[in-house]
Amino acid sequence: VCAGTNIMMHQNSEKANKHLKKVPVVGSAPVAVGYVLRTGFDTTQGKLCRTILFSADRVTVQSREALYFILILLVFAVFACVYVLYDGLVVAPTRVDEAPRSTFKLILAVSHIITSVVPPEFPIMLSLAVNLSLVALVQKRIFCTEPFRVPLAGRIQTCCFDKTGTLTSDSMEVGGVHGLPDYAAPPLAPAADEKEEARGPLPALEQRLPFLATSVMTACSGLTLVEGAIVGDPLEKAALEAVRWAMIGPDLLTSKLSKGGDRLHVLRRYPFASELQRMAVIVRHQGPALGHLEEPTGARKDFDRILGLVKGSCDALKPRLVDAPSDLDGLQDQLTKSGFRVLCLAAKEFPGDAAKFDAEGIAREKVECDLQFCGLLVLRNSVKPNTSSTIRQLRKSYHRVVMITGDHPLTACQVATNVSMADGRFLVLETADAPTSDLPPLEWRSWDHGHQPIPFATGKQLRELAKTHTLCVPGASLAKLGEAELAEVAEAATVFARVSPQQKEQVVLALNRRSHTVMVGDGTNDVGALKHAHVGVSLMTTTVIASPMLSRKGPQTAGQALADNGQAPIVRLGDASIASPFTYKGDSIKCSLQVLRSGRATLCSVLMMYKIMGLNSIMSAFAMSALTLDGVKLGDGQTAAESLFTSMCFFLVSRSAPAKQLAKQQPISSVFALPVMTTLACQLVIHLSVLFYGWQLANEFRSKDFKRDLEGEFEPNLTNSVVFVLMAAMHASSFLANYDGHPFMQPLSANKPLMYSLMVFVTVILACASEAVPELNESLSLVLSPNEDFRQKMLMLVIADIGISVVVSRAINTLAVYLRGQAAERRAKELGLGFPDADQETPKVKKEKKSKESKSSKSSKTAAAS
Repeated sequence: VCAGTNIMMHQNSEKANKHLKKVPVVGSAPVAVGYVLRTGFDTTQGKLCRTILFSADRVTVQSREALYFILILLVFAVFACVYVLYDGLVVAPTRVDEAPRSTFKLILAVSHIITSVVPPEFPIMLSLAVNLSLVALVQKRIFCTEPFRVPLAGRIQTCCFDKTGTLTSDSMEVGGVHGLPDYAAPPLAPAADEKEEARGPLPALEQRLPFLATSVMTACSGLTLVEGAIVGDPLEKAALEAVRWAMIGPDLLTSKLSKGGDRLHVLRRYPFASELQRMAVIVRHQGPALGHLEEPTGARKDFDRILGLVKGSCDALKPRLVDAPSDLDGLQDQLTKSGFRVLCLAAKEFPGDAAKFDAEGIAREKVECDLQFCGLLVLRNSVKPNTSSTIRQLRKSYHRVVMITGDHPLTACQVATNVSMADGRFLVLETADAPTSDLPPLEWRSWDHGHQPIPFATGKQLRELAKTHTLCVPGASLAKLGEAELAEVAEAATVFARVSPQQKEQVVLALNRRSHTVMVGDGTNDVGALKHAHVGVSLMTTTVIASPMLSRKGPQTAGQALADNGQAPIVRLGDASIASPFTYKGDSIKCSLQVLRSGRATLCSVLMMYKIMGLNSIMSAFAMSALTLDGVKLGDGQTAAESLFTSMCFFLVSRSAPAKQLAKQQPISSVFALPVMTTLACQLVIHLSVLFYGWQLANEFRSKDFKRDLEGEFEPNLTNSVVFVLMAAMHASSFLANYDGHPFMQPLSANKPLMYSLMVFVTVILACASEAVPELNESLSLVLSPNEDFRQKMLMLVIADIGISVVVSRAINTLAVYLRGQAAERRAKELGLGFPDADQETPKVKKEKKSKESKSSKSSKTAAAS
């Protein structure tokens, strides 16, 4: 407690009532302030910290692939070194007209080759692409704590979403209490979707309610007061505001701030448990027992009694009710199919004197038995903006879209339909009514009971069923599946409902075995799934703590605080953002598209750098061995100009923006993929052929008494000039040929600085080769051509090197994209991804679409007429 813990609620105050337990005292000194029940990782927050710290490994650069790539470059460097050592130790001593090279010079040349062919800037260049992507994401209000998960996002195939607070708004609106014959519920209005103007909260519930139903709505909650403000679940806050009760203390609620109202004092809470699907409280009630909008009749009678208030799912409370309505299941199905969230309300009265009641000594099971039915509380929340459009984009790009939620299966199925995640025809996995040894204990049932149940089976039957129906798996059925069955069901199902946080982790881990997964959530119950997914994105829907500097500017709304100049939000323990690698400073799932597009662009940028550095390193090995031993040298000015250009282009390539739309193909994720290695091999053959031909062509014009001078200073000559021009052309063509562009990045024309830089550089190279500006050749220490035929051949060599390498690389890249697109089509057809084609739709679906279109056209005509 002294280490920074804040006590939010306590009951052993000095002004406590007599029936509450007191702190043990000896004389006037207390002997105990509190009882330590759990410490460290055994506490609730400790379990959360353990999940965050130890549930998944941090992702770093793919060191194994980078190591293999460097080893390949090292092989070329070793061959070049062997050639230099053979020349210096074996060939050079046999030459009479040349002094032997010293061992120190040979070692220096060998070390120079190794350090140049295996580039020391290799890790810096790879990190540059990732870091610039992080900067671009921060501008979109997306923060990342594990940078090397950005290229991992480019390999995502499965997208998982929580429902409440992620797909739908976490702000609730009470629609009434149903199931009470004497208290008619108001007509239900559907929740506002993203295309409609969101409705404001109801000023007050217009339905008359009995007192027990009102009590459960107000007191059976985890709400508390912090600095005068009510803090807690938005659902419970909405229920409290709907009946216009006031919370005057952390455990004290009243219907009137003045005298004469009902008062509820919470004596003990049994918090909500996802495994039990319910919560309960024990309260002391004092007052006339008037429900919401009820008027007193006859003589006033005040009660002083103890009540047990319980709320939870209908499945959990129905066996505990003594007066459960006969149509409870049908009413629940009707409400949940409309997309509403439904809670069952129940209560009981304890006999005996309220002043002597021992709330601390009663077991939870006694509170939650023999309950009186108090109605079904109906709540609605609207779909968040951009939700449906985001889901449609993901499905069009053949991503699997999955909902993992703790809500009722029918509510989850309806929301999945509203956000375009599913096309209807739901099947829910439930326990068979009379399981036998011959049949499995589980079966698929239609949510509208339109056809006979289908026995549960894995393998081909499950995959075929997923193509024609949308499968929903509740948590109770999920618990009965084995590890192998869970892996197959996770691959086929679209909706997982009534699942616990531990089951969310199980589903994500099962999906991870088949593909790369992204999880988007906003609450503490999503922490495990966010941490175990390859890419976890948390939505920052919690309140941001304003800094003192911001508070001086005057009051700010939450939205203004979120939009403040890109400052990182301050979060509290329990927020999903401290567990996930990515945090979006907003509440829309549209950020997932930006993360996936940035991941694909970063993955392509990293592969581009692999290819360009590989080509440059191998060409350097050839130049520093065979060409250098032939007496070819480059001037300091030439080397500096070429190095500056290469470094600038590397930086500009890494700034390439991602494509605006997600492509159906997955990008190549390995440098050892066949298209990448084929491209590198073709370019290498072209560059070496052109360079060797130009080198031999220039050697024909050497004097007959030419002697190589390996230790002398640089002197301009024809061979040096030819090698420099061709090497510069190869460096320019490596950027032009290996820039990926469509469909994962924006085209080269969109990267204006890189395009203009390459245009200027190619123009300078062509000008030097054609000798159009002799002063330019002179400034770069280039010798003019001996005749017109040689000059034309040099110009054709430069054009051929750039043109052929670019055309061949583009052709291989286009073919690879096409083949990967065909593979994506086959995978989508096999797994039932994407939207169904018009010619493959059933007559029922076509009829439903036609009726919807006719209704929308009629409504638009009516609106236009009015």
